[in-house]
Amino acid sequence: MNKYILTLLTVSLFFNCEEKMTVSFDDTKSMTILAAYDSYMSNDTESIEKLYSEDAHVFVNSVDSITIKENMKNLAMHHELFDDIKLTWGDGENTRTAFVQTSTYPENDVTLAWFTWNGTGKASGEAYKVPTHVVYVWGDDGKIDRAYLMNDSASFNKEMGVVSQTSQE
Repeated sequence: MNKYILTLLTVSLFFNCEEKMTVSFDDTKSMTILAAYDSYMSNDTESIEKLYSEDAHVFVNSVDSITIKENMKNLAMHHELFDDIKLTWGDGENTRTAFVQTSTYPENDVTLAWFTWNGTGKASGEAYKVPTHVVYVWGDDGKIDRAYLMNDSASFNKEMGVVSQTSQE
């Protein structure tokens, strides 16, 4: 009986001492990401680049990463290909740039963002809407260590095809 009580007590202490994950929506990291999205919409890649650690990895719809410099070139290219770039989430009076939350784990913080990317192709004149999800993993230095972007890149490829076709004519 004593072994049973001791085991039960040990197990309950173990689970009571476990650190829990917390979620917040108006923390510094969530607000930093929302500010970065404002910088993106105004084509300010310098402000965005400062948020990443020097050796950060960015995964864009792939298991293979690109460098921060490559990612900044891609973001700048969006503004070469599209007008009226805007990020939105929600509708009506609840419309905002993005839905952003930061989860704090014992190991690190992870910020999640959901939004619809909107833009009008400069070459095609076509309006695009692309649902997008981004995951940011923060490092010990308070900078983004890894970022994972997931969306359907068909509209970007389509617009690049129109640009390529018109430049060959």
